[in-house]
Amino acid sequence: MILSDAVRKTIESGDSLNLQLGCGKRNRPGYFNLDIVPLDNVDIVADLNQPLCAFPDNSVRQIYSHQVFEHVANLMGLMEELYRVCAPGATLEISVPHFSNQYGYSDPTHVRLFGLYSMCYFVQESSQPFRRKVPDFYTHARFRLEHVHVSFYQMGQTKRNFADRLLRNNFEKRVVNRSCASLERYEKWMYRFWPAESIEYVLTVDK
Repeated sequence: MILSDAVRKTIESGDSLNLQLGCGKRNRPGYFNLDIVPLDNVDIVADLNQPLCAFPDNSVRQIYSHQVFEHVANLMGLMEELYRVCAPGATLEISVPHFSNQYGYSDPTHVRLFGLYSMCYFVQESSQPFRRKVPDFYTHARFRLEHVHVSFYQMGQTKRNFADRLLRNNFEKRVVNRSCASLERYEKWMYRFWPAESIEYVLTVDK
């Protein structure tokens, strides 16, 4: 359900939309806010487990989502709907809990956690960036995986302490996220000793 006249006018004019999925009370400049709850700042009310009927094909150019996809039971259906509504080359920025996040299992509303290969199932096998390949035949939705980044908890509550700087500047940047090969080594061997907080993906629509 569209609550904002600005969203209606953008769709009617044929202009592309920027959408923040699962916004909660957070506003993102330049984006329309979508959530399942009709909060004051929400422009579109929608259940991400259901078809996004409010949006025409190829009507979206930017998707942003922070810590939301882990709540979506019908992830395959959501990715297919995002593929439908997004224009060719549209960008999706998605941040979700990494599977080693020890707090991720505590939230009863979480239905899954994510790893390096989670979004590769929506990427043509020959274009998957990692050595390990996963099946690409479960869905017709096709994306390009442009970037993957594993993030770790900030240890200092108010400002970064020495341990936090050491972890972020050295382990996170120079060891884990140095390359696709280093990311795979982290998930195979190191995650038990250094659990991650989240994993961020940047995808583009491959139409």
